[in-house]
Amino acid sequence: MCSSDLANATSHDEVLNTVSMLESVAEIDPEFTESWYLKGLLELANATRSLKVNASYARPAVQQALQLDPNHAGALALMGTILAFVDYHWQEGEVLIRRAVELAPSDPLLRGRLGAVLSMTNRRAEGLREHEMAYKLDPLNADAVMGYVERLRVAGRARDAER
Repeated sequence: MCSSDLANATSHDEVLNTVSMLESVAEIDPEFTESWYLKGLLELANATRSLKVNASYARPAVQQALQLDPNHAGALALMGTILAFVDYHWQEGEVLIRRAVELAPSDPLLRGRLGAVLSMTNRRAEGLREHEMAYKLDPLNADAVMGYVERLRVAGRARDAER
């Protein structure tokens, strides 16, 4: 199971079962960074999906992942996402997401997150470039495609988005 599968868990029971599984992994090996990162990712995705953007469950898991591995690109980007989109600390969030992109420049998810922060802070042309890069890195990635198409439409380039 990969991180995008976890973030797209469809039912509440599925989410609870996956969180429980990740908590069991963390109990067995509390220094396994990936379990903390994935738990944070899932908790934030679940909070966002239910429209109650509450990072109270995601934040501690991501902090634990970063304590274990300060250079975990996914955890850096996730903490940056929490800082930017939950706490509205856009600059601090952008710094962490940029660091994540430096560590994993070919990860379309990270590029998309950077593009979203740039777009939300009125740097739409830069944001569009990051979304385009995400799309070019993985043209079959649904998040990359949707992010790029949305940014093209916002930029008034709906015809390009239809291609």
